[in-house]
Amino acid sequence: MRFYGTITKIDGEARMVWGYASTEAQDEQGETVTRDALAAALGDYMRFANIREMHQPSAVGVATEASVDDRGLYLGARIVDGDAWEKVAAGVYKGFSIGGRVIARDPADRSIITGLALTEISVVDRPANPEAVFDCWKAAAAAPSADPVQLAKSILADIVPRLDALAERVEAIARTPLPPATAARAFTAVSKRDDSGGGPASPDDIVAALARLMPEERTLALIKAAHATPIMPRGRPIR
Repeated sequence: MRFYGTITKIDGEARMVWGYASTEAQDEQGETVTRDALAAALGDYMRFANIREMHQPSAVGVATEASVDDRGLYLGARIVDGDAWEKVAAGVYKGFSIGGRVIARDPADRSIITGLALTEISVVDRPANPEAVFDCWKAAAAAPSADPVQLAKSILADIVPRLDALAERVEAIARTPLPPATAARAFTAVSKRDDSGGGPASPDDIVAALARLMPEERTLALIKAAHATPIMPRGRPIR
């Protein structure tokens, strides 16, 4: 469940926005948060005063002021993230949305929320509460009702950069020249001695021989070398 409010005031120099995060107007899901519920939840929220972007797990600012008046929860927030601020200034983000979980409802009317834990407020692109536009938005979201598509996008947004970084690290390792001693062990483990019974080739010959191998062959050679001549940690007995 989410409640939204439209941004109504912007200070470009200070990167501040103001608005109602929540009012007692019915939102587009047919639910209403009472002012008493907002007032009770506000103190705990202001301990951290976090402002997020589209309810993602990344803060883009901080609420510097907030109060519940005769209309609803009104706050001012400073946006410190440059990309988020550009979207606010361009009108992409039009309001605030409060996020949290419902902890109590009116027994006589379950659409009226009388208690909530307010865990974050986000700048968002689409207001649902007709009275909460920038100035602020309200959106209370319980995890079980989260949009699975948005959740999947959030997970991918976190995982994909990590996979890219891992791939770059692997490529960097692959481009790093092997120490001569490592190359010697690899070549000795997989090459045949000549028929005359001579010893293994010199380190330079070994490096050159490995360089002529296909990548898959070189990988296999080094794996075999590692298994054939493992490096034991100093001080550890061989069992």
